[in-house]
Amino acid sequence: MTDVTTTGAKVGVAFNPMGYPHYTDHLAAVAVAMDIPLVFTDVDHYEQALRLYPGLKVEIIDWQEINPRHLVEHYDVLFVSEMWSQEQLKSKFYAYEKEFDKRLRVVHCPHGFSDKGFWFERCLDQDITLVYGQNMLDLIASRRPDMALQRYVVTGNLRSSYYQQHKATFDKTVATDVLSRFARQQSTILYAPTWRDTEQSTSFFDAAETLFSQLPTHYNLLVKLHPNLEHDRDHMARVYEIIGKYEDRPNIVMLSDYPLIYPVAAACDIYIGDRSAVGYDFLGFRKPMFFLNQTGRDPARDRNVYLYRCGTVVTPEQYDSIFTIIEETLPHDQQRFGAVRQEVYEYTFGLERPFDAVRTDINRLLAMT
Repeated sequence: MTDVTTTGAKVGVAFNPMGYPHYTDHLAAVAVAMDIPLVFTDVDHYEQALRLYPGLKVEIIDWQEINPRHLVEHYDVLFVSEMWSQEQLKSKFYAYEKEFDKRLRVVHCPHGFSDKGFWFERCLDQDITLVYGQNMLDLIASRRPDMALQRYVVTGNLRSSYYQQHKATFDKTVATDVLSRFARQQSTILYAPTWRDTEQSTSFFDAAETLFSQLPTHYNLLVKLHPNLEHDRDHMARVYEIIGKYEDRPNIVMLSDYPLIYPVAAACDIYIGDRSAVGYDFLGFRKPMFFLNQTGRDPARDRNVYLYRCGTVVTPEQYDSIFTIIEETLPHDQQRFGAVRQEVYEYTFGLERPFDAVRTDINRLLAMT
């Protein structure tokens, strides 16, 4: 079988039809590794990706042209971050696969790793899955010990590799787009709350106003909002009410619909989060981490908050004291958590793999199945 390419017999593309920014950051690294284009249906998303991601091939297709028949006719492999089950693939594409006498393959590209096993369990029903490392395999196995992931490729941390390859360019972009919005350049805290998922993981509604109102003047606070949090229909008004009260503060920047993660994390000195995948991304920078334990889970026993062992855990009744806790913890943070952060990072992402090795493994799996 000819390798996935944009010019050979097998045509592969990374596909983000809705332009979700939290998908773009992951699909961009996969597309560069596979040497394929990332396809959008919206010109704004297309132009944003073209500007932000060096070396990325970007294409745009009119939304009206996107339908199952078009995808089967024009592509052989789709790399997506959506979760399309086997039943969905059959209902969408089977008739057109018969028409064109071909099988459309779909490779699921996770949009980050977190401890949310309820989401990763769905990988068992994907065509092919890209896996970061052993932590993801073990998380899936802990949810469904009766089943095993059948078709997957271990990629390591492609986004970290991609960031390191273009570090100067990425850092300059974030300095212009983000850091320049602060009145002063000083120590910066990244607050990255997750969305209001089925396990009610987000800390935003209980912690955000405390963080914003009590923020000391010697810190900048960069708020990386999850897209699903911004567009939560039931709570959207409350989200924007909170944002509106504090977005004009000189040391607070609300980062909305901005896909870059690694250069943003690199620019920050401290992480505050709950159960967002950004927490695992931040591990690689070996910086202090604080976890808002919104649902009161026990980090010593609960696999769903495995990452919490990598930093200081703050309970809801301690939210009012968060900055005191930060100041008291910082002098001892590296000594207490440095080794475990390294251990968890390696467990989650393993060794960084060359792009050509990942590409070879994916093409080999496609040829076998």
